[in-house]
Amino acid sequence: MLIKEAEPGEVLVAYGWDVATIKNPTSETCAFLIPHGMNHKAAVEMGHSITLLYVGPTRIRFGNPNDKDATLSTRKMHSFLTDSGSLVALEGYEFRHFHRLSSVK
Repeated sequence: MLIKEAEPGEVLVAYGWDVATIKNPTSETCAFLIPHGMNHKAAVEMGHSITLLYVGPTRIRFGNPNDKDATLSTRKMHSFLTDSGSLVALEGYEFRHFHRLSSVK
């Protein structure tokens, strides 16, 4: 799936992946997809999937906002609600692993 094909409010599914969060100081929790059990092929064969609600594009500020001397960089990412209720931001390239829930067979 391409980023431009997704609309905010859509439910997306990724087969064989888990969401891992990053512990860097940011304005929102950043994450990335990792293979479930570090074996993507086996996870897909087991039927493991994650369901995410696409919230929409967002701008994430990296760095410690309390540090007066720091220059905070911003980056465009995409916000999702996970099935556990966490709000996470993913990079745009992660969309290649998503499928629309309505198109899942």
